[in-house]
Parts: sequence; C-alpha cells; structure tokens
Amino acid sequence: MSISDLIEWLVMAISNIWKIVSCGKLLTIGVKAYENKEGTIELKELKWGVMELGQMREMEIFVMNTSNVDVVLELSDANWNPPSAEQSIVYAWDYVGTVLVPMQLIAVMLQCSIEKDVHDIIAWSNDLIIIGVR
Repeated sequence: MSISDLIEWLVMAISNIWKIVSCGKLLTIGVKAYENKEGTIELKELKWGVMELGQMREMEIFVMNTSNVDVVLELSDANWNPPSAEQSIVYAWDYVGTVLVPMQLIAVMLQCSIEKDVHDIIAWSNDLIIIGVR
C-alpha cells in the first residue's frame, strides 16, 4: 500500500466512511481476456478501485477461446491477501455456459461485491482465474 493510499484510508476512517482498496491479477488458461471487444488489449490486472462496504462493481471484459477445441469457461480465485478477505468479498459473472469455438470472442460481465460488515480489511489482492475447459 502506498503512502497516498494509507492517507486516503486514514481520512476515510476518521470520517467514518470505511472503504477498501483492491488490486489483483487476472490469469487465464486456454483462453485470453481482453479490455476491448476487438480483442487487441490483453487484460492481465483487475482494478476495482476503492470500494465502499456493501458496494458492488461490474466490469465488462472479453474472453477469447485460444485453444483449438471447443471450451466452456470456469471462474475461480486464489492467493487472497489477506486470507480473511475471501470471506467478505464475492466474485460473480453473467457467463451462462455458452460453448466457445476456437477463436470465438464473447463479452462477460464480472462482478465484485463487498459485504457491509467488514472491519478488519483496508486493502486486498487476489488472483481471478478464467479457465477454458473441454
């Protein structure tokens, strides 16, 4: 956490508005994720920004099947820091099991939600993993 993040956190804590700073890696296996619908800007990091307790944010990403077989997608997470953040922060998406043929690109809406009663976390990081499964 940078000095400016710490100062921002202290100001928010003093003003009784608790917010949490986030960052994380986006890892992919058998697929690639992109920031744009043209599939030209690869997405490797998720920046949810500063979030308030009870807040939910959405982020549209684009996922391409880079394998040579049809796949469906799976979403998982790992490497939570601090480990307790996993109990208070929830990821979801609107992907519904569509089969992706090789080189097919689809839009997916990721969601990140923070519970309202978090008191021991001022920042978190983790890996979000999208896997193309046969």
